[in-house]
Parts: sequence; structure tokens; C-alpha cells
Amino acid sequence: MAYCEMWEIEVRHEGLNKYRHIRGSDRYVIEQKAVAQRLAWDEMWEKKQAAEAKKREREAAIRSKEEKEALAVEKTEEAQEAISELEKILQHTLSIDDTIDWSSLLDKKPFPGSSLLDKKPFSIRKPVKPKPETITAEPSRNDLKYQPQLGFFDKIFSGSRKRKQDEADNLYVSDYNLWVEKKKKIESKNAKAASDYAKNLKKWEGDKIEYENKQKAKNEWIQKKKEQYMNKDPRAVY
Repeated sequence: MAYCEMWEIEVRHEGLNKYRHIRGSDRYVIEQKAVAQRLAWDEMWEKKQAAEAKKREREAAIRSKEEKEALAVEKTEEAQEAISELEKILQHTLSIDDTIDWSSLLDKKPFPGSSLLDKKPFSIRKPVKPKPETITAEPSRNDLKYQPQLGFFDKIFSGSRKRKQDEADNLYVSDYNLWVEKKKKIESKNAKAASDYAKNLKKWEGDKIEYENKQKAKNEWIQKKKEQYMNKDPRAVY
């Protein structure tokens, strides 16, 4: 069962001797209700104080039967006025746009690092596919570099000709061996880079899916609360 954080606010009014315990899972809704309750009680308290003051003034002025009869009439008018005031308060409450901006509660933030322009730390950005290092062309035995440069005497004396041929062959073998070694290192480096990229991309994609699933679940929960709220379902505040 998913954990749902609950918020609680106790609202009191000493003058009216009223108390209300507001509880729910949406902090914004709870705070709105608490504020609305305090305002309603403050208004009731002010009206009660004013009414009691007027009552004391009237009762202090009653000294005769006529005044008592007049007071009875005033009390009737007072009751009618109280009913009228209550109707006005209810109408005023209904006219106030205290609806919740549900769209502002939705989590629309993209997964960190989804964009190359994202300023998030490099470690959580989407991995960039590495560009393989290029391997130079294999040395060719036919390259001019590996052809013996024979002079006039080299053509006449076979020993000199063979020496220069061996030097050219040795140079080719040396360069070829160096190229093979370098090729192996580059291939190993490229393979490791490709492997690291695949591993990091898989982890990033997994984190992204987990992030989006949690985000979706949260937004669906908010949407459900909105529907309950609009349908006046008491579960909207739990």
C-alpha cells in the first residue's frame, strides 16, 4: 500500500468556544479550509459582539410596558435580520472563487538530463554516444617508403642490394607491428567506450522510466482528488 502523507490543522475560537480538526492529504486544501474557517468564525464573533452590545443598550433603556412591547418588535426584526445576514454570508461564500488550481499541482518537470541543454550535473545527464576513434590505414608493402632506394653500385653488387632490401623490409615489419599494436589499443578503447555507453544509457533509461512512472502515479492521484473534490466526495481531503 502506497504511503500518503497526511496534514492536520487545529482551528480554535475562544470567544465562540468552537473547535475544528481539519485533516487531509493535500496541504494546500487543508490550509485553505483553515483560513476560511477562521474568517467565518471571526465574522460571526464580530456580529455576536455587536449584537450583544446593542442588546445591552436596548435592555438598559427599557423602563415601561411600551418599551417592552417595542423590544418584542425589535427582537422579531432582529431575528429576521439575522436570517437575512446568514443568507448574505452563504451567498458571499458561494461567490468567492476559492477553487484549487489543480493544474499547478501537477508535476510536469521532465526527467533531469533529458536535454543536452540541461544544466544538471554530468553524472545524471543522458549519456552521449561516443564517437569511435579512427584507425589509420594499414601500412602497405607497396608504399614507396618500403621500397629500397638502389643506386648504381647497389645494382652491380648483390650484397649492397640485399642490405638495402633488408632495411626496407625491416622498416615495413616494424611499422606494421606498431600499427597492429595501436589498432588493438584503439579497438579495445572503442569497445570499452561502447560498453560503458550501453551500460550508462540502460541505467539512465531505467531511472527515467522509474521517474516518469512515479510522476504519472502522483498526477493520477491528484486527478483522482480533483474528481472527488468536484463531486463533493469527502475522501478528497483524506
